[in-house]
Amino acid sequence: MPEHVDLLVRGGLTITVDPERRVFRRGYLAVKDGRIVAVGRDADCDLTADETIDASERVVLPGFISAHSHLIGGYVRGVGADRFVNVGGSAAAMISTRLRQAMDEAACYAGARLAILEMQKSGVTTFADSQPALAGKEEMLDGTLHAITESGARCLFTRASQNRTDFLDPRYHDSIDRALEELDRLTARWSSDRIEIGAEAQALHRVEEDLLKALAGWSRARGVHFAMHISYSREAAEHAVERFGRPLLLLLDDWGVLDSRFLGFHPVWLSGEEIAALARRGAGVAYCPVDNMLIASGVAPLGALLEAGVRLGLGIDQPNDSHNFFELMKVSLLVQRVHHLDPSFGSPELAIELGTLGGARALHRETEIGSLEVGKAADFILLDTRRPALNPPTGRLSNIVLAASPAEVESVYVAGEAIVRGGRHLRWDEEEVVLEANRMMVQVAARAELGDEVAPFTRWPVW
Repeated sequence: MPEHVDLLVRGGLTITVDPERRVFRRGYLAVKDGRIVAVGRDADCDLTADETIDASERVVLPGFISAHSHLIGGYVRGVGADRFVNVGGSAAAMISTRLRQAMDEAACYAGARLAILEMQKSGVTTFADSQPALAGKEEMLDGTLHAITESGARCLFTRASQNRTDFLDPRYHDSIDRALEELDRLTARWSSDRIEIGAEAQALHRVEEDLLKALAGWSRARGVHFAMHISYSREAAEHAVERFGRPLLLLLDDWGVLDSRFLGFHPVWLSGEEIAALARRGAGVAYCPVDNMLIASGVAPLGALLEAGVRLGLGIDQPNDSHNFFELMKVSLLVQRVHHLDPSFGSPELAIELGTLGGARALHRETEIGSLEVGKAADFILLDTRRPALNPPTGRLSNIVLAASPAEVESVYVAGEAIVRGGRHLRWDEEEVVLEANRMMVQVAARAELGDEVAPFTRWPVW
């Protein structure tokens, strides 16, 4: 272990989420070259550093990991995205769909920055983002990836193909050749040590079989992730049986798609056989309870997934209308308790684990991120314990899940670099991000022929 390091974080309540789930009442964290080189009791620290942070009134814990999001979907929150469009539903007339289809590269950049800013100030250091690909508007994905790169976050970005149903106007449907060419282009331009480009068949009911298999093959050949929205509703689950005669995940297993680079969103309507297949194949899944509640699609069988040992993380998703990770952890626990009428289900510690190491396991990155351990990337956050929500100290771990909010996030570090410090984003001017997002929305609404009065969208008369 080196005697001198780049950064020391000393004296804080240090929650490691390591294999022993150690918590140090007064701990220290040492960082060198973007990685954790030591963690333990502050009394045992004999290191010096270029920078030392006094964390005596802070909580130190791993950065949060959102295993599913739609960054540009967050841009149209509040305009009807919470109106559930199921397998047989039509999205063509929805305001949110019209806005998405009217976006361009600049709008995607502005919308993604807004969502990422909110996420990072909520303590998120890594996220998986799914963005529908619109034929002829490929530059939209470049706008989003530009924002992700600037943010300093870690990201699994999946280009989501669709070529059946009218969720998107048919003129925007994908093709195999276009999808594979674009995936190669995006990989060459945007992949980095923090960004992985993966493929996605948006959902079984929105793609043809040949496109799905081509995308899975591309991912397998390159050792990157292949993603899908899985059985998020009863109708989506029934679709696979009606169309192919097999439950969705068993069908994907038959096709060789369900493997250790698979990431499924919304494990809600699953059979015991499907859950066993997820565990057996080492596939990851994103549990998105706020979205599932908002669109009333069902409650994921969290207990069965955990008992089977499925790689399970939390996903903010969109529709959610918030990028509040604390809310996500709280709801992930409470919705299960009310669903099962069992106040003993789970614990705040489980919610924290799902939001950190669980997300890393879902993204197959648990050797790299998700806990404060020697050798892992120095992705961590500091919470200000002087805030009322984290007190009294006797219930501090519980308070993180059941009482805290993004207001308690003081600093966010990725690879030892401060992205947020003192509650302010260091890479972006926060006011400029908000103003530019709002300015771009006026242009998008005009292109969508919604008029130049874009706010507020409401059922009440506005005078």
